[in-house]
Amino acid sequence: MNYHRIVFERGVELALGHDGSWRSTSIQATEISPQAVIDDLGLKPVVLYSKVSESGDQERDLAFLAPPVSGRSLTIEINDFMLQPFDNADVKFTDVATIQTVVGGVHHHCISLAERYCSASKVLTNGSPPGFLDKIERCVLGHMPEPYYEFEALMSVARRAYDALRHIIWKTYSPPKAKSVPASFPKLLKACDGIPRELGDELEDSWRKTGIRVKAYRDCIHHYVPIGGFSPYGMMEKRNHEIWTVSARIPDNPECKSVKKFVFDQNLDALELGWHATAATVSLAAKVIDAVRPE
Repeated sequence: MNYHRIVFERGVELALGHDGSWRSTSIQATEISPQAVIDDLGLKPVVLYSKVSESGDQERDLAFLAPPVSGRSLTIEINDFMLQPFDNADVKFTDVATIQTVVGGVHHHCISLAERYCSASKVLTNGSPPGFLDKIERCVLGHMPEPYYEFEALMSVARRAYDALRHIIWKTYSPPKAKSVPASFPKLLKACDGIPRELGDELEDSWRKTGIRVKAYRDCIHHYVPIGGFSPYGMMEKRNHEIWTVSARIPDNPECKSVKKFVFDQNLDALELGWHATAATVSLAAKVIDAVRPE
């Protein structure tokens, strides 16, 4: 597939020109290839855009969310399990439709988060006085709430995805004469002893590596304080090829429930963590849907 625009980690964006060369979309318009961004800057592509034809001469952009490690596009993974027929008498159509909607929301907010990084980066590169950026290597970009808005929305809908999966897991594997669905994902795993071992291991692993952290951020956001604090900002850094990058830092310890107690020793980045959480959520949903689908 031919792509004409690529959004990388840390807000780096390249566009393909009419002459066939790739350039950054900042005001400097640095000529640089996607491979150079990967090799020289150590940044991965997050969203890749391709144009598709519609009626008449109209075209629209189609976004493909890349996997953070390897494998197929997360967009294609979602489309696969959304479009396949599902016929399980124990599971309501609405339960499956809810999972499709929620996972679609995770996908949407991850792409939007990557785009908000691009917008934040351009505020600095396109809005600074001439010559200013030549004199500095790092700076703080004040009042940058938009990436945090998307991160908070992403954590909330990712947490909801785990809740939505409870229903079809319980209806398929619950003990005989079982009553209502357990109130939380961990309680479900303890109570639902009919889950096949391989799927059970996948569920436990996903909750331990992703679900617990997603829940901690979501709970902090919903019940206590914003993850970006009360004056959110971005950390800007000049990299090779005069390319500026941005990071929306998030705390290591959202469970502390206090902006004053937040620590940032791990230098966690909102897009990086959100992207990995998205991949984990998509993967888990696909595995659960596949497991409960009748052969």
